[in-house]
Amino acid sequence: MIPYSRVPASVSAHHRRRPLLWVIVALLIASVLTFLGYCLKLGFSESEYMEPGSLKYYLLIHSPFIKGVPVVKPRGGLTYYSSCGDGPALPAEGVHYVSSADEGIILAKMESYFKAHGARLSRAEPESQEWCYETGTHFIVLRFVAEANGIRVVVKELGPVR
Repeated sequence: MIPYSRVPASVSAHHRRRPLLWVIVALLIASVLTFLGYCLKLGFSESEYMEPGSLKYYLLIHSPFIKGVPVVKPRGGLTYYSSCGDGPALPAEGVHYVSSADEGIILAKMESYFKAHGARLSRAEPESQEWCYETGTHFIVLRFVAEANGIRVVVKELGPVR
């Protein structure tokens, strides 16, 4: 056996790097497993609320329709919603925010956006501040809720309808 002091420096350095390599590989595997576990948890969540740009947003909000909903004079940020559907409930994605604009202006912009995306009005209940649209494969619900600092605008896309 060769005493440690006589081992060439290159061999000694090589053996010292090996544990570091295993630590890096172990950390990489742990990171990937943690990310996959997070994705699995999100996949089994009944409903999630998130802000735009968050990891949840990129993983759960798939609808280009919801991502492109007009935002009219917002007061504060947007909150997105995703639900996988449970039992008879359809899967849903949505967005809501508080607006300082007049209801008529918001409704006109939303109706124009909905029509441009092939949605047609199927039910209107102005007294309860709710409008329902259909696209053939999805239902879209527009709702206004009066709040002290403006109007909460809620847009929800339900479906696909089978």
